[in-house]
Amino acid sequence: MSDRSEVSVAAPDGVVTAVKGGPSSRCHSCGVRHVTICGVVDDTVLKAVESISRTIGVEQGETLFVEGDPVTAVYNITRGIVRLSKMLPDGRRQITGFLFPGDFVGLGARMAYGYTAEAMTAACLCRFEKPRLDKLMREHREIEDQLLALMEKEVDLAQERMLLLGRKTAAEKVASFLMSLSERFDGAETFPVAMTRADIADYLGLTLETVSRTLSAFQRDGLISLERAHMIRLLDRTRLEDMTGT
Repeated sequence: MSDRSEVSVAAPDGVVTAVKGGPSSRCHSCGVRHVTICGVVDDTVLKAVESISRTIGVEQGETLFVEGDPVTAVYNITRGIVRLSKMLPDGRRQITGFLFPGDFVGLGARMAYGYTAEAMTAACLCRFEKPRLDKLMREHREIEDQLLALMEKEVDLAQERMLLLGRKTAAEKVASFLMSLSERFDGAETFPVAMTRADIADYLGLTLETVSRTLSAFQRDGLISLERAHMIRLLDRTRLEDMTGT
């Protein structure tokens, strides 16, 4: 990935945010500070975090890195959504995750990235050079502990995904996906869906036709409604939760 200047970018909700230079204001005004490594440190350590990070803007569809690229940096999403994917030997795409504000990209990678990361929407990210972040963790135990907690969360999500792909029916998979999206938007009944139906299919291990049929059935049965383009409203959360199979 080439160096990018600090720019203004449009968030998924259409609000344009100016990403300004000057580390004195970046972390204090960050809307996801409380759920990332910056939320567990005092102002002195926060300055050290700011000194090794750089805020970048990426456009919709832009690639952060490609599967197999050498690991050079770790990213923390502050605005927007990032899609993770792998290519199977036969050329098919498997989406392995969707990351939201507060999530890290490339955190568990060692020598090479194990997946491709692409911006699904215009996004802002904090970029940490991997060697400098490793050094900061050695110097400040609280940051290392927080990053380990985030990696443990990734493991838990991976186990849930194994269950999602291996044991659930198509309806249970789609219901689980919708409920997980709602959770990412603080339990909202109405929320944006940046993913296409093809994205959802590649994530859930279903065909595009199956995803379309299942969403249409949910709408027909009064479980959801499509409010407008890329917006879904949950009409019967209880029935959807029952359908998740958990």
